[in-house]
Amino acid sequence: MEVGEYEHEGDVIREYRERAELAIDTIAEVSGVDAERLRRIEDGEVAATMAELRKLSGYLRVDLPTYDPEGDAPPDELPPLKTLLRAAEQYASRSAWPTILECAEVAHSIVMLEQWLELPNRFEQLRRRFLPSEEFEPKPHVVAKALARKVRADLALGNEPVPSVREVSRRLGIAVIETWSLPAGIAALALADAYHGPTVVLNGQASDSILVERYTLAHELCHVLFDRHKLAPWTTLDPPQFFASHKPLAEVRADAFGIHFLAPEERVRAMWTDSDDRPEERIREIIEVFGVSKTASISAALNWNLIDADRARRLSDIDPTPTASLEDTERDATANEAFDAIPRERRGRLLRLTLRARAEGVIGRSKAIELLDVDGETFDANVDRWRQLVAPESTEP
Repeated sequence: MEVGEYEHEGDVIREYRERAELAIDTIAEVSGVDAERLRRIEDGEVAATMAELRKLSGYLRVDLPTYDPEGDAPPDELPPLKTLLRAAEQYASRSAWPTILECAEVAHSIVMLEQWLELPNRFEQLRRRFLPSEEFEPKPHVVAKALARKVRADLALGNEPVPSVREVSRRLGIAVIETWSLPAGIAALALADAYHGPTVVLNGQASDSILVERYTLAHELCHVLFDRHKLAPWTTLDPPQFFASHKPLAEVRADAFGIHFLAPEERVRAMWTDSDDRPEERIREIIEVFGVSKTASISAALNWNLIDADRARRLSDIDPTPTASLEDTERDATANEAFDAIPRERRGRLLRLTLRARAEGVIGRSKAIELLDVDGETFDANVDRWRQLVAPESTEP
């Protein structure tokens, strides 16, 4: 079938589904569109809803909602979704795809709202501010330390503790999207291109510790700032085998960057003395001062030869809990129950920008409802309260 010969939207859906080598039952399973209804859509018996077109677009990688089958041009192709996956034992199985694409859609919606509001282009700003780094030698840990120093210098942090990695992300123009719908084995995703903007997706199911979340976010900052040229495309619904044989150097370097960024080695060494026989107190001090987990603190002390392996194994009686003030500074305001009606992925920056765009008349009520994925009654009943509770949009870059 030649371009322009589509009789209805079902023809183009069938063509691009077959190009992607996806069976109807498979795409129905992952997209949530009923298989029998999808068959009827492809046969032209019923028209797809806008919500169904958006869901299918993510898997077919073409922009169906804006496509006119009566025109003489093919549908616009969507850029490939690229990411570096920080996963433990579980890779992104089919069940994870709906959430991954949902978060990617949110990331793009943020970019679109920024364009409509005539805000600075975060990706272009980041591209000019931080050059990708190909350096991994002589050792990834050495390079990671230099990169962490570079970011700290850019932010004028010196060797001081980082009160909030979320705030640092905001200052760097990196959007943070939270989800509780990914498998626990996926800690986070990094997205960084003009279509999705610089974005980190944090999985709340991966850990119940704010300290681990801080470290994960710091790890992903390294990917967005310095590894964005290495982001790998997702071209299949099968699990990507990133760690099939060994841990990539980009992951090793990002791990090391995380600890160097949160707890600069020089500052930690200053807390120690050659004759210090109280490593338990020093480790607890690292936890309290720098907001680093007990495991990461011990690992850093071991790697920096502040303790030996035998002493590290005997460090068990250490309180691993973070300070209460750290919990407060790292939690997004939209985590409270006032925002429960909004899907977790659509809070944060998307919510703030949506409310601002609606207040300024840039978007209408129906678009705001679509972006927040709530019904009209819920939106009308809560919009004024949401505006009062979220941080002023002027604080956004």
